[in-house]
Amino acid sequence: MPPLADKAARLDVMLSSTTKDLLTHRAQVIAAVNRARMHHLVMEDLTASLHTPLEVSLALVEEAEIYVGIFGLRYGYRPDDARNPDGLSITELEYRRAVALGMPILIFLMDDEHPGPNLSGLTAFEMDKEKDKFFESDPIGKAKLVALKDELGRAHTAGIFNSPEALGLLVLQALTADETKAAAYAYHAQRAPASPVVPAPPAPPTTTLTVPPDLLAKPAYSGMGYHFVGRRDEQDALDAWAQPDATAGAVMVVEAIGGMGKSALAWKWMQDRAVPTWARVCATPSPTSPAAIPSRSRGR
Repeated sequence: MPPLADKAARLDVMLSSTTKDLLTHRAQVIAAVNRARMHHLVMEDLTASLHTPLEVSLALVEEAEIYVGIFGLRYGYRPDDARNPDGLSITELEYRRAVALGMPILIFLMDDEHPGPNLSGLTAFEMDKEKDKFFESDPIGKAKLVALKDELGRAHTAGIFNSPEALGLLVLQALTADETKAAAYAYHAQRAPASPVVPAPPAPPTTTLTVPPDLLAKPAYSGMGYHFVGRRDEQDALDAWAQPDATAGAVMVVEAIGGMGKSALAWKWMQDRAVPTWARVCATPSPTSPAAIPSRSRGR
């Protein structure tokens, strides 16, 4: 079966039991899981699948953080599968998988004083059918059930129930216990994939001051998104305007309709020509030339 997709960090509870004999009991347990603010995983919620019942049930165990096993008087269906050489029931295989995974396990066993099926008003044939639902009739299944319940009673502190309602209360109490939730969250964290290593962001610059020959623009101007060509005459005119002995005045106005490239022209000239020109001017300043003053304001 393909691996399960990643899921959100929530507590999923796998409910494992035989079905025909414990329908009312399972309904009580599902309600208890919901009251504990957890999510139940049960076969009856699933639709048709390309996988076998054994594969699907074991996948539910693998998805859960808590296994809840309920054992009555039936052993359950034993799949004839090469992966099940010992002829175990699906219910026992689910328990074995939970043990192998090391997940938190809660076990509940039916009390010997639990009432049997209600047979009043039934025909003899109907009585036999009801008994077959509630009791294990196969001798091999009976022997396996006795051995399994004996093992469960020795390996776990089991809750003993004598009615569906009592089982629901026992499950709710066990799920909301602090130690159960702590174990479930620890199990979830243990099997969660490691988070990818995210590189640290680059360190911010130590200063925001402009360092020559870089130019300062407020707001920042990113330059052109294309290769600048042409406008040679306009750039030459700006060169002439920027000379120390220029007589055209300290301000040049570049006028055109929007989109003609005024900003691009000014930025290109500033990047390629203005800095070298001003550096040359500042190296041999003329005391009477305003253009020799680096802080002088220049407009568009």
